[in-house]
Amino acid sequence: MDTIIGPNGGITLTPEMLDHLGLKPGDRLTLLLTADHRVELAAPARAPGEKLLKSMLGRTGKGS
Repeated sequence: MDTIIGPNGGITLTPEMLDHLGLKPGDRLTLLLTADHRVELAAPARAPGEKLLKSMLGRTGKGS
């Protein structure tokens, strides 16, 4: 996919790209510069949510 660099150096990601990365407007991205002059975009690692942690601990949230 081609895109145009805006006057302030910004680029626009399509809704499909944002969805694929699990991002929404205002979120941060990690940009990696490679030795072969490429840029890789990555969504930063996210901490597991409270629901996931409770399920890992075997707690349902009722009375815990």
